[in-house]
Amino acid sequence: MFFNSSLLAIDIGSSAIKVVEMSGKTEKKLINLGMELIPEGAIVNGSIQDAAIVTKSLRRLLRRLKIRVSGRKTAISLGGSSVIIKKINYPNKDEIELADMIEAEAEQHFQHDLNELYFTWNLLDSSEHAEERSVIMVAVKKNLLDQYISVIKNAGLKIAVIDCDVFSIFNMFEYNFGAVDGLIAIANIGASSTQVTLSGNGQYLYTRDISIGGNTWSKSIASSLNTTLHNAESMKIAAGEGDISSAVLHQDSMKKITDQLANEIQVTIDYFFQSNDAPAGLSKVQAVFLTGGGARTPGLDATIASTLNIPVTIVNPFHKVKIPKKLPMDHILSQGHIYSVAVGLSMRSQDDYT
Repeated sequence: MFFNSSLLAIDIGSSAIKVVEMSGKTEKKLINLGMELIPEGAIVNGSIQDAAIVTKSLRRLLRRLKIRVSGRKTAISLGGSSVIIKKINYPNKDEIELADMIEAEAEQHFQHDLNELYFTWNLLDSSEHAEERSVIMVAVKKNLLDQYISVIKNAGLKIAVIDCDVFSIFNMFEYNFGAVDGLIAIANIGASSTQVTLSGNGQYLYTRDISIGGNTWSKSIASSLNTTLHNAESMKIAAGEGDISSAVLHQDSMKKITDQLANEIQVTIDYFFQSNDAPAGLSKVQAVFLTGGGARTPGLDATIASTLNIPVTIVNPFHKVKIPKKLPMDHILSQGHIYSVAVGLSMRSQDDYT
């Protein structure tokens, strides 16, 4: 068995670990994928509470997928409130002057002691002759990222790339659908939160986290039907696939959560326009794209479309990925949306910086 030099993409979420393995540079081919649930409470609000359990879950998933771990390089991602992203416009200067200015002002923008953060920045595409240049600043608390690095290393793997969910989703979306003209919103609905990102003509503009996720609906079902959270999660997934009666979908509490998330997405868009950060010519969001584990929550896409009065589409992160017949197509078709971050991570290479 030969050693696979491609990066192993690992998305450690608050409720599950997702692994995606691909080959190819310009044209991607899926080699392997899988998911392993994490016991409730092992990760809370992005912080690993029980590293041993998370490591054990990752090892179990890798064994099940028959992935060799010794020396294997990985790409991982962090998201939600654990990652701080700022888009700042600076006067157009050469990169050395710009770097000095950014470093001097970073602490003020993040409102944290920089000694407690891993911090990086990158220039967005813009004309060197423009009056201003847009800079993306990204930071994460050192102790939090170190938790994830420790899990990866304790599983026998190496870290090659560290990304954040927002840009992993962007990479996935751009590979499958290209740079979409106009202003769009991508809502990544995770287990504990939803991350809404606005993109204009294929360029990152703004991100906001909403504290509503897949677990919010599951807890509502568990409470309404007096059942366990595990059973409630299974019922929600089955309902989303049309396998059980939709009666559970009409619970008042379920509808209340769905309406609330749709309204929060509208609030996110309104806030963006009120901040006057929208580029000239982009005056309206043209479409919303849903991804993540909660994307197929029954009735969510229709509710968002009705609330915002714009088209809503559930993203297939494997749209342009070549999938061999030997892989579990039923799982990919029904649950493919949960792998969006991992697919985006698979677009990275070992030449990328961490």
